[in-house]
Amino acid sequence: WPVVTSLVALARIGISLRWRLLSNRLRRSGKRTRRFMIVAAGGYTMVTVVVLGRARFTAEDAAAETLTLLMASMALGWVFGPVLIGGVDETIDPTKLALLPMSSTERYVVQLAAAMTGTGPLAAATGLCVGLTIGHTRLGISLFVVPLAAICAVFLMVGAARSLAALLAIAQRSRVGRDFAVLAAAIAGGSLFTMAQLARDVGARADAFIEALGWLPLAWPARAINAARRGDEVPALAWLVASAMLTIALHAAWIWLSNFLLLNGERSAQGRRRSNRSILSGASTRFGAAFARQWIYLRRSPNNRVGFVYGTVFGIAFA
Repeated sequence: WPVVTSLVALARIGISLRWRLLSNRLRRSGKRTRRFMIVAAGGYTMVTVVVLGRARFTAEDAAAETLTLLMASMALGWVFGPVLIGGVDETIDPTKLALLPMSSTERYVVQLAAAMTGTGPLAAATGLCVGLTIGHTRLGISLFVVPLAAICAVFLMVGAARSLAALLAIAQRSRVGRDFAVLAAAIAGGSLFTMAQLARDVGARADAFIEALGWLPLAWPARAINAARRGDEVPALAWLVASAMLTIALHAAWIWLSNFLLLNGERSAQGRRRSNRSILSGASTRFGAAFARQWIYLRRSPNNRVGFVYGTVFGIAFA
C-alpha cells in the first residue's frame, strides 16, 4: 500500500505538471486560442460520441465498419500526428527527469499520467469510451468486453505514440538513425501520394479497405468489440487478450527506450582512425573519379542524402 500511495502521488504530480505547462502556454497565446482549443476539444468529443453512439440504431455490418474505420484513423492520428505537426510535448521527455532520484517505474508513472491527461487525449478517450458504451454495449459478453476494450484502445494508442517518439529521439543521435528516419518519412509521403492517386478506386473497394484496416494491430480492440456485439464470446475474448498483450509490450518498449535515452543522453564523439585508403577509391578514369567524388559527397552530406532518398522514393511513387 505505501508503494501504491507513492505512485498515485507521482501520478498527481505528472498531471499537475502537464496542466501547468498547458495553462501557461494558453495564457500566453491569448483568449482566441483558448476558446478555439476548448471548442475543438468539445466538438471532437461530441462528434465521436454521436458517430459511435448511433451504432445502436444501425445494422451490424455498418456499425462494425464505422467502428473499425474510426478507431483505425484515430489510432493512426494519435500515433503519427504529434510527430508530423511539430513533435511531442516536453512532459513526456525522460531527460527532464534525469536528475530526480526516481526509479524506472516511478518515472513511467509520471510520464504516463502526463501523456494521458492532455486536452487531445482526454477528448479522444472521453468520446471513445462514452460512444462505445452507448452504441455497442448489449446484454451478455459485451458488458465485459466493450469497457475493457475501450480502455485498452486508449492505452494502446498512448504506448504506440510514445514508443515511436522515443524511437525517433534515439534515431536522431546517429547518422544512420537520421537517414532511416528520412527514409521512413519519404516512404510515408510516397505511400500517401500513391493512396491519393488511387482514391477514386476506394469507393468500389471500401469494404476490402476497411477490412484491411481492421487487421492493423492498433485496431484489434475494434475487432474485439465487433465480435462481442455479435455475441461471439471466444473471438471477442481472444482479440481482447491480444490487444492487452500488445499494449503491455508497447508500454514495456516505452520504458526501455526511455531508460536508453537517459543512459545515452549525449552522443559521445569518437575519433576515427585514418585509414590508408587511396584517393577517390583508386579511380583511374575521369568517369570513375567523378563517380567516386559524388559518392563521397553523398555519404558525407546530409542534404545530398535526403535529396537522394526523397528523389528515389517519390520517383517510384510517380511511376
